[in-house]
Amino acid sequence: MKEYYDFNSIPSELKSLPQWILWKYEMLEGKDKPTKVPYQPDGEKASTNNARTWSTFATIIKFYMEHDYDGIGFVFSKREKYIGIDLDHCVDDQGKINNFATDIVDLLDSYTEFSPSRKGLHVIVKGDLPQNFIGTGRKNDKLGLELYSFGRYFTFTGNRENSNDVFERTDEVA
Repeated sequence: MKEYYDFNSIPSELKSLPQWILWKYEMLEGKDKPTKVPYQPDGEKASTNNARTWSTFATIIKFYMEHDYDGIGFVFSKREKYIGIDLDHCVDDQGKINNFATDIVDLLDSYTEFSPSRKGLHVIVKGDLPQNFIGTGRKNDKLGLELYSFGRYFTFTGNRENSNDVFERTDEVA
């Protein structure tokens, strides 16, 4: 798995923020598949609602390389105006992206990378969610689409779908 990741390709503006965590796949009670559980470098669990459990990118990479973690993640916070768009099950076995996901990626035209499963995409934009959104964001299982602006984290692979930086896209998200 580690050979799939290219952390150097993650935009510098995200790497400069101390909002990084580690994660491991774990089977949790009541779940039928492994969950990506967030961790701190000291081995304690991290919380998406507690900035004291997040670290710098450099620290996270060091511990990722030296210990048995499955990946790294970026925590979205109210303090920073980033939105993560998660597109699930949109990449086929040949690496072709479906039309629904392509339309969203083209509309948002911002940093996009493949998820750890290689079957999904994560798009990161700057901006605000529409005012009618209550809570951290929205999830639509039928479409395989999630949008979050705080209280969540996204896994990061650095395995880019495009060469974009992170751009302001409030209007496009709406």
